[in-house]
Amino acid sequence: MSIKFIKVRFNLNNPNDRKAYDIIKKVSGQNTYIKNAIIALDGQKQVDSLVENIVAAVRLELSKVQLSPNTLPFPMTEAEDKGNRDESMDVADAFLDAL
Repeated sequence: MSIKFIKVRFNLNNPNDRKAYDIIKKVSGQNTYIKNAIIALDGQKQVDSLVENIVAAVRLELSKVQLSPNTLPFPMTEAEDKGNRDESMDVADAFLDAL
């Protein structure tokens, strides 16, 4: 069994160090708390990175497409266009109401 030790110093004149020190001192099972905090922070960084990659990929793909109501593959009458707009607004309103 291999056990490693890491020494951490807190400068209690530094507000962030003081806050971290106060949090750790209140916790029972300090080693477990610190280990879990490190693992959670690393996991959140990985999630943030994944989200950034997805957003970048979606933006890239959307930048390749020109979205315009005038580029439909079929002609739309004015009445159909108005009906689609009304339906889209209903869907948007329902979504906003759900928030």
